[in-house]
Amino acid sequence: MGTLLNKFLAIIAELESYELDSSEDSSLFSVKYSVPLSIIRIISQRFDEVFSNLDVSFELLYERRMDFSAFKQNDRFLNTDLPLDLKLTINKDVKLCLPENTFVFLKTEYFFKHFNALNSELFQRINIEKEIVVHLPIQKPYSNSYLKLFPIGLNPITPAEKLTEKTREEFDLVKKIHDEVTRGGDRHPLPDYYKIEGLTDSFKSWFDQNLFHASLLYIANKVSEGRKFLIRGHKNIEISLSQELIIQNAPAIFNIYRFCYEEKHYNDKIEIARNIFTIYLNSTDSTAKIDELLPKIEKTISNHFSAYIQDSIKKFFNDRKDVVKEAHKFGTDLKAESDKLLTYINTSLLGIITALFSGSLGLSKGERWYLIVALTLHALLFIFSYLFNRSYVEKRKNEITRLYEKYTSKFVVLAEDDLEEIKSIYIEPAVENVNSYLRLYKHVIFGLIAFMILLIAVGFGLPESLFTTSNTKTNNVNAVTNNVYDNKP
Repeated sequence: MGTLLNKFLAIIAELESYELDSSEDSSLFSVKYSVPLSIIRIISQRFDEVFSNLDVSFELLYERRMDFSAFKQNDRFLNTDLPLDLKLTINKDVKLCLPENTFVFLKTEYFFKHFNALNSELFQRINIEKEIVVHLPIQKPYSNSYLKLFPIGLNPITPAEKLTEKTREEFDLVKKIHDEVTRGGDRHPLPDYYKIEGLTDSFKSWFDQNLFHASLLYIANKVSEGRKFLIRGHKNIEISLSQELIIQNAPAIFNIYRFCYEEKHYNDKIEIARNIFTIYLNSTDSTAKIDELLPKIEKTISNHFSAYIQDSIKKFFNDRKDVVKEAHKFGTDLKAESDKLLTYINTSLLGIITALFSGSLGLSKGERWYLIVALTLHALLFIFSYLFNRSYVEKRKNEITRLYEKYTSKFVVLAEDDLEEIKSIYIEPAVENVNSYLRLYKHVIFGLIAFMILLIAVGFGLPESLFTTSNTKTNNVNAVTNNVYDNKP
């Protein structure tokens, strides 16, 4: 494919002085000549293989249109001193076997036309995971992280490499921000494509103009069908484009774009930038006016954002103080629930005394079932009080933590790390304290129930004599009393 390209370059170099017209896009290149028959015969003989293999389309107008095969058959019958129209066409994609994201432009003006920042159609067909490689008529190579320009015919046509991981991350971030701030608008070529150092003359002018347009595309809200930039800010403005303008301050607008599309505060930065642009400009202004005011606009955006950050820092500390205060309050509420659990535990432990007292009363009365029923009722009381108290404390704990999360969600100035730090100091220890008391309460209740079950089992296992003796004594006392009353005169 390199040999074919060099041969075709040699053909058009020999016919350069006879050229009438040409056209070129990313795939096809066509050129028309008005050339003497003698020159056509020389070219056809020298590059017979190129034309015979249909690597380059050959079309000659002599009374009728003839392809290369017809020309060879009829060459001996042709005789004229007038120049003839000759058209040569090459399918660059097919005949040069161009890899993905690799382009060849035989004329610089067509590269300028198709790689224009406003030609989003071309860039929508590009694989964004790879760099772009272009071979065109330049004296030396140029490159940046996204684009490589090579002198045509001097470098072999090789596949475009994948973007570096860092470059791809930058691209993904810009795309994410752009989709968000333009609500999924059209994808335009990155301004970074046009930021190349060391350019001179017309090349530099063209790249500066496209760097300007591409940066403005990413700052503006959208571009209208009439290719007007719409910016909504302090007021709405529409700026008409000027393709002939020689841009003087392209680095300034590129700096604004890079500043706006940094990961931190990008929404605020873009909003500030749009407001500043609309303050400085009117809808009747042109891109020339923007270029003139760019140094002032860049400085004003920087100053306004610095002031915004200072206000944000002040608000940050005020908000942080409020959050700490509320976190302490919520932590105190959680501690109150821990204190309630400690009270419930102490009350449950005191319940052992009443259980033992009830059991002793049952023994003293000589009633086994009194003992069993008393212990069973205490066991049930422990269970039901535990279930109720645990449910109440869990509900309160969840309610307090939910209210804290809802409260802190309002403080967008505070970073997530700050909120987490405050939470870890005041809320999480209090929650863990409640949880530990709930576990202790559970263990105490389960221990008491086990103890009650043990006492009930012991009650069932006590000898009958403990209860019958008591009953006999009672009966004897009753008998003696009855005899006393019966023996009275």
